[in-house]
Amino acid sequence: METHGFNQVDPTVQIIFMAVGAIIGIGIQALICYFVYNFFKAIPDTFHEMPPGQVWLLLIPCFGYVWVFFVFPKLARSYQRLFEYYGVHDVGDCGYSQAMTYAVLYALTPLTCGCTWPVALVFLILFLVKMNELKGHAQRVVYEAYEAHQAGQGQG
Repeated sequence: METHGFNQVDPTVQIIFMAVGAIIGIGIQALICYFVYNFFKAIPDTFHEMPPGQVWLLLIPCFGYVWVFFVFPKLARSYQRLFEYYGVHDVGDCGYSQAMTYAVLYALTPLTCGCTWPVALVFLILFLVKMNELKGHAQRVVYEAYEAHQAGQGQG
């Protein structure tokens, strides 16, 4: 008697599904890199903890599991530096703790057979939302400082 079950899927179909999954995964990772890159670019260069273009190194297979410990915390520290310079003290750690939690959970994903990925995803979303808020706040702070500087020069 011939049985047709899930385990007897044509290898060609399996390869197609794996390829589609890989393409979707790379696309999602590229989208995350794009967001993080834009969050870096919203900060004046003097406050960058790393060049924004280095964010794209997260796309390198396996290397991304280590590089995540550099990119996300340095983004948070870049915002900390900006706000400290302008005397803004009500921004907490600028998402640094979320960045480190995400990095640890993301790095553990391959070791836990993906079990930490859902929690890592939650921390990633929280971090990206926090960065979006900080980006808007930073733009307002820099603009207000620029306006104050321009007004001060007009009086002289």
